[in-house]
Amino acid sequence: MHIKKLYTLSSILFFGLGVAAQAPGGVAANLKLWIKSDAGVTATAGAVDSWTYSNDLTKSFIATLADRPAVALNSVNFFPSINFNGANQMLGPNGLNAPIVAGDDDYAVFGVWRATSPGAQRIWSQRSTVSAFNNGVSLSHYNDGSTNFWGNQAEIAPFTQTWTKSFQLGSWKISQLNLLAQDNDDQQVFDETNTNDPVISNTYNFGSGQAVRNLADESNSLGARNTPTEEAFVGEMTEIIVYDAAVVTPLTRQQIFSYLALKYGISKTGDYFASNGTTKFWDSTANTAFRFSVFGLGQDDNSGLLMASSNSVETGTGNGTGQSGLGNIVLSAPSALSNLEFLMIGNNNAALSEQATDVPVTADPAVRRFAREWKVQHTGTVGTVTLTFDFNGLATTGTIGNVTHFRLMVDEDGDGDFTTGTIRYQQPSSFSGSVASFTNLI
Repeated sequence: MHIKKLYTLSSILFFGLGVAAQAPGGVAANLKLWIKSDAGVTATAGAVDSWTYSNDLTKSFIATLADRPAVALNSVNFFPSINFNGANQMLGPNGLNAPIVAGDDDYAVFGVWRATSPGAQRIWSQRSTVSAFNNGVSLSHYNDGSTNFWGNQAEIAPFTQTWTKSFQLGSWKISQLNLLAQDNDDQQVFDETNTNDPVISNTYNFGSGQAVRNLADESNSLGARNTPTEEAFVGEMTEIIVYDAAVVTPLTRQQIFSYLALKYGISKTGDYFASNGTTKFWDSTANTAFRFSVFGLGQDDNSGLLMASSNSVETGTGNGTGQSGLGNIVLSAPSALSNLEFLMIGNNNAALSEQATDVPVTADPAVRRFAREWKVQHTGTVGTVTLTFDFNGLATTGTIGNVTHFRLMVDEDGDGDFTTGTIRYQQPSSFSGSVASFTNLI
């Protein structure tokens, strides 16, 4: 594994710029529920009839008639999502077949979701169907009138919840609820912004969490509480993962978060690790200045993951179309991608505006470049790739659509100084509207 090259966009003359048993992140111990929107979904005319567990093909969530959510294609990083409209609910195996054994004191729940409406809403729940305070667990979110929060609606009398992390409506989240088998500080909450540093709270106000917990197994549901319109979810989900034990080691957590972050183009904190626990395919310390909008290509067979095209949710959309003014990059078409090989890219969050400085000393005085730079970490040999860059909404001196006005500028020694060392240039092979394509990049 090595750190490979720094990239910026510049212009000449005018401007710059089938597998063995699988588990999420390779973490199979205590895995009881794993659903993902790109597998196991049976739909009729776009409405989801069943959603089968990826870890156990004998188990499924089921919905009928108007209770059914909808499949949304190309919703996030070229993957579909399951869209709940506030009147949908899917019911899964309960009782002895529920993901978490009744009465268990520890568990872990991971989810990838995007809420589009405020309010008290359930994404996934395991709970009773009898009383108001009935010892359940719910990956859920809430709006206090001004701010949206998500967390665990741990229904323990007197009512207790740990909605502790804020979020923005319309933004994709990777969430983890981690319940520890202890009385105090027993609930840990993680998302892509704090994968190493949990938000810690109590599921019971008086510090006796284990004494009062008695998790029920009567209901295992997606998208609502007891009925399809009760605390119903309005938004999309792509993946729900439940372990019947807390995920306590930092490395194990990073493996799961890394799998989800790479798959959905959601940048996270910390290092990125493959399913073997040893392949570090993004070094957060070495790349700390380039920690923004991290995404990439890769293959991890033990996670069932093959990423042959990707963009960041921060700059792009589900089908790769760029958001205006954000300079979306799509990576695709790796020519030699194999298991445990990756190509990751992040940027330094500098402005997407032109500058005349930090260009090669031999460059024409009229050359301009974007201030922003991108850094690539290459693990293994993925071969050549195609990179597209969307100029939509960006001011350029060069004429968008004219391939002779633009170059991709590569600092071969990777020190970020484009006035020294060997600088390689690549002209776009073509333009499609505002999108420039660079093919056969190494």
